[in-house]
Amino acid sequence: MQAKNGSIIVTVIICAVLLGGFVYMTQPDEVVIPEPVAFPTAAEIAALIVVPAAPAAPEIQDFGVIPGTCRSTLKDIAEIDAIAEVNDEMDDLKDFIEDTIANFDEFVISPILDDSETDITIDELGYCEYWNYEIGDEEDNKEVIIIMEYDFSYENTFTGKEHKDTIYVTAIVEYDEGNFNDKDIELTYSL
Repeated sequence: MQAKNGSIIVTVIICAVLLGGFVYMTQPDEVVIPEPVAFPTAAEIAALIVVPAAPAAPEIQDFGVIPGTCRSTLKDIAEIDAIAEVNDEMDDLKDFIEDTIANFDEFVISPILDDSETDITIDELGYCEYWNYEIGDEEDNKEVIIIMEYDFSYENTFTGKEHKDTIYVTAIVEYDEGNFNDKDIELTYSL
């Protein structure tokens, strides 16, 4: 058995010597170790970034109050105009009530505005000036919708009893090109 193993051992040794010689011959003469690469730090990169200076903002009043001031002024003027229009057209309001309620005899208390229930909605703010600033276009219309409640009481024809009720008046107030003197007010009534 040793004779058989001897030739295998000699063959393995010869292959190992040949492999070692091949590896030795393929090695470079001089091993070059690369120098370490210097990566810039975040501070160095940030120092290279140039940020342009922002232009100085002009001094202004509190811009946030412009729409608020314009809105409150518009609401106040529109409410006054709408109430004045209802007062001017009170006969139409009373006629609507008399024609709509069955068995209406006469008013015990004429319609009176309930100020606490007035709802004002600005549909179009339109042009507004505040301090040195302008919002919107001078040709823009202003439009406000005002819903008012008028309380009244009346007497029934058949029973003679007093009944209390409320009529809702919707006023659409439009100011042509924002001119408070050039207004159009449309009134609608509902019970």
